[in-house]
Parts: sequence; C-alpha cells; structure tokens
Amino acid sequence: MMSTGGIDDVTSTINIKVVGGSLELNKLDKDLGIDMAQGEAILDDAIYNLYDKDGNIVDTITTGSKNKIDGLALGKYTLKEVVPSKGYLLDTNIYDIDINCDNLNVKLDVYGMVFADRKRCQETMKMLGINEI
Repeated sequence: MMSTGGIDDVTSTINIKVVGGSLELNKLDKDLGIDMAQGEAILDDAIYNLYDKDGNIVDTITTGSKNKIDGLALGKYTLKEVVPSKGYLLDTNIYDIDINCDNLNVKLDVYGMVFADRKRCQETMKMLGINEI
C-alpha cells in the first residue's frame, strides 16, 4: 500500500574558502646588494610582467610604486622585466613563480646591474632597440 506525504525542505550551507597568493618584488643593486642605486641610476620604475602558464599577462609590477600583486590564483607563473630602471641594464632573467598552499606569499629579490659606462650603455640600448632609458 502506498501513502502520500509531504516533502520537507532541506537547507544546506556550504562554506567555500578561496585561497589566493601574492608576489612581492624587491629590486636591489647587484654590486651593492641593497635597495640603493649607484650614482644617477634609480631602482624605481622598472616594469616587470607576470605571465600565467599560457603566456598571458596576468599583472604588472612597477618597482617603487607597485611592488606587490595580491589575489593570485594557485599555479605557476613567470616574471620578466620588460622596461629597466634608469641607468640599469635590462634584466634578461625569467623568474619562475609557484603559488601553492605551502608557498602562498612569495617574496622575490631581483638584482639590477648598472651600466658601467656611457658608451657601453649606448651600445646596449642600440642592440635592444631602446632610444632612451
């Protein structure tokens, strides 16, 4: 025998914890090993792009004004300097960044090499296709 009845509403609560990481960049002078530039050079205003695993730009860091990116999804990234600071050579290193549960907040020191002399500076700029730094 079948009987009819009502259906009770069931309510569930699901809590989702969104985990995000950060990348903080600190540019240092390679010769001095500190965050102080030599002579008339400056460490500020270098631009670094942060790329995802597919090569898409995720965000940009500008030294001296925007040194940190927050809210990064877990995953692997690469960081590359695209514009050097005044008086410094372009940093050609590609930095691998891994934001994971054990390493959410990455702090990275990068080192800038100051141009040794004006002639070398001009030759390097010409080679890189840069008119002015």
